[in-house]
Amino acid sequence: MNWEHKISTIVLWGNEIKAKLKECPIPPADLIPEPGINDWHEGELWSVLRRTYYQNNWLTPYHTYFMITRIVEDFLSEEKLKKWLSSYEVKSAESASLKVGITMAGNIPLAGFHDLLCVILSGHRAVLKLSSKDNILLPYLLDKLYSISPVLREQITISEHLLKDCDAYIATGSDNSARYFEHYFGKYPHIIRKNRHSVAILNGDESQEDLKSLCQDIFLYYGLGCRNVSLLLVPENYDWMPFIECTKEFDHYMRFSKYKNNFDYQYTLLLLNKQEHWKSDCLLMEENPSLNAPISKLHFIYTDKAELYLEGMNPDEIQVVVGKNQTPFGMAQYPAVNDYADHIDTMKWLTSL
Repeated sequence: MNWEHKISTIVLWGNEIKAKLKECPIPPADLIPEPGINDWHEGELWSVLRRTYYQNNWLTPYHTYFMITRIVEDFLSEEKLKKWLSSYEVKSAESASLKVGITMAGNIPLAGFHDLLCVILSGHRAVLKLSSKDNILLPYLLDKLYSISPVLREQITISEHLLKDCDAYIATGSDNSARYFEHYFGKYPHIIRKNRHSVAILNGDESQEDLKSLCQDIFLYYGLGCRNVSLLLVPENYDWMPFIECTKEFDHYMRFSKYKNNFDYQYTLLLLNKQEHWKSDCLLMEENPSLNAPISKLHFIYTDKAELYLEGMNPDEIQVVVGKNQTPFGMAQYPAVNDYADHIDTMKWLTSL
């Protein structure tokens, strides 16, 4: 299968997934499926969304539906695929026989989909180790791909065991798991991704629409993704009330026990430590320079020289910078197909193997 044929197949795959999305209404953001009850909607995709939630309660139907929609619209469009691949020398399946092992994370839905797409289009063979927290969605989507092109079953394998005997590896996880990956995969060509977080710069004159969009960057996927804003750089004497007002859209998060438990725990710590903070009904804001904010917390730094402060930060820890003259507010969770995780050009790396 040459790469033009493969692009056509991928586009058909996207159309098939899009058809399933149309059959299933967008789940409400506050919908939490109840075990044994399936009366919100009948249908194939809804069944998959529900089972995914039961397996991992952080992957709510709304968040999963949103991710699938983004993949279809931003990764599987013919125009975007052709524009993206035009700058690469993409190999045919006949000229490439390397096995690329992909260890996928489970913090957000379909976290390793882009890596898989790159391997498929590069002509290499993919050996997947799915996260135990997210091993329902991708097999479902792959079944749609195989129905269009059965030959691609030979290019994609899902392994139940530790990946081995591959020619190269892509692994995504935490800083701790990265050390494990380095130990096992370090002697092979590899991309090993660690923790990253995102930052937003505010100057105090943002509109309510800007702040509402920023809340999407903060709250989507409960803040568990590397593209979630976890640190704000704000001017001295910043007025927090307009921002706090905008967080009300996510008050329903407190109905989700896992999020509420984190909120209550972090709030208790702030009170016990007599730590100054700001608080909305669903978010805690603490002055803290760390990018690694716990679930339900947002860190901030007061500075009138945000760009200068940003220059002093470790770029290897930052995925996205949101703000004026940066990634626009509300767009952190809309990566283009050429927006690579950790800013490593995965396709260039694969085509050079």
